[in-house]
Formats: sequence, structure tokens, C-alpha cells
Amino acid sequence: MRIVLVMLARNEADIIGPTLRWHLATGVDHAIVIDHDSTDATPDILSDLARAGRVTHLRRQGLYNQAAMTSELVRLAADEYAADWVVPCDADELWTCPDKNLREIVAATPGNVIKVPTVNFVPTANDPAHEADPVLRMQYKAAKPPKIPKLPYVLKPIQGKVMFNVAGFREILMGNHVVDVAAPRIGQHEGFVIHHYPLRSRDHFFLKVIQGGAALEANKSLTKLQGYHWRRWYDLYKRGKLDREWRRMRLGELRLAAWQLAGVVHRDVAFGRRYLEAVTRA
Repeated sequence: MRIVLVMLARNEADIIGPTLRWHLATGVDHAIVIDHDSTDATPDILSDLARAGRVTHLRRQGLYNQAAMTSELVRLAADEYAADWVVPCDADELWTCPDKNLREIVAATPGNVIKVPTVNFVPTANDPAHEADPVLRMQYKAAKPPKIPKLPYVLKPIQGKVMFNVAGFREILMGNHVVDVAAPRIGQHEGFVIHHYPLRSRDHFFLKVIQGGAALEANKSLTKLQGYHWRRWYDLYKRGKLDREWRRMRLGELRLAAWQLAGVVHRDVAFGRRYLEAVTRA
């Protein structure tokens, strides 16, 4: 059995190296990454990782179409890298399970598609500013997001993702939430979850909104609902209101304490120790 991770990335220099090392240390055999028009150190990091032999670094310019590009990567993984299973992963995601690695999870499932829930890690005033690695810096997660309208994005329930067997693959839809395969048999594994670090700093948030929003606007084949959050943030940026949105999503001490008291936000330092051990070893 061979597991291949596929990824699209743009301006993820602060997290993409640790993310790839984490997955290569926890069951992934190879990673194929398309860098799409990065302007930071992401291409250099990917080139360095590619020299070690377990990462393939591709470059792409032009219109951004996540579903089409990811489907292309899945076919490449199957045809040229002998993938049996594919993990369609974003640079800000760490797929993790406390008692098994990816290989053990796949071996234990009778299905050909595994649904994996996602939990957001939240920027807070208590994050240690000296820590450059966002996985170690961000220790608070929205473990039990409430279904309340108009919550900040990081506290809302978030869709899970899928990993799957490539046999009978047709396409993966935008966001990697749904895959079209022949005769799907859906499974889950207790404790298997994606740790998501979408908003890691104000500067990174602004850069992603500006570039991501412009890319979505440029691709007229996409509907207005595709990339909804990024479109909304891009509109706020154009109206000069994005900084207020950032302050709303970054939890100050009082709001953090209130959400902890309500049981919505939990501090998780145990995962940081597991992560550090894995990426150091990889």
C-alpha cells in the first residue's frame, strides 16, 4: 500500500515545511505539491525538500481552479507515483490521530473513502509571540464550535475533508470535502482529525485575502459560492474593513477566557509535543 499526499500551495512559507515533514513522518510515502504563484520563500522550501527525494515540486501560473488542479494531481499520483491512497491536503492542515498513523488507519478501514473532521486552531492574545512555528505558537482550538449565527470564522463548525483509494477516481470537488469515486464506501476512524491553522498572523491573513480574493475574482468559471469566505474577506479588504475582521477573529484575553468557560475553546499543548517530535525525526 502506497499513500501519496497532494497539495496546492501559495505563500505558505511559515508552515509548509513542517506540514510536509509531519505527514512524511506519520504514514505518507510521497508528496506532490503545486506551487501557484508564490511570492515568498515557499518555492525555495519546496525545492529543498524535493532534493531529499520524497517531495515532488511543480510550479503553475495562471488562473486558479482548485478542483481541476487537485484532480490532476490525484491522477498524477496514481499514474506516475503508484499511489493506492491519496491525501488531498492544504499547507495549513495536519492530519492526525493519537493512536495510529495514516497507514494503520487505512489498513483498518473497510471503505475506500475516509471522512475526516476538521478543527480550527485560533489566534489569541495568549499565543507566545517569540514562537515562529505556528503549530507550536497556536495552542487553542475550537473543539466544540457552537451553531450560532455571525460567529467569527475560526469559531464556526467547519466541513471535514476526505482521503480515498484512487481506484475508480473521477474527480474531487473544490475544498477537498467531497470526492467522486466509483462504488464509494464511506468510513471514519475514531480520533482521526485535521488540525487546521488558517489564520496565523495579521500579515499572512492580509496577503492570503488579497491574493486569494483576486484569484477567485479572475476565474469567471467559478460560482459566487465557491470560496465564499475568501470572497467576503476580499470585499472587506476593498472597503477598508479587513483589519477590523482580523481583530474580531483574534481572541483577546477576555473573549478567550469566556469561550474557554463555555467549553468552546480548549488549550491543547499535548499535540505540540507530538508534532515537534515527529518533524524533528522526519
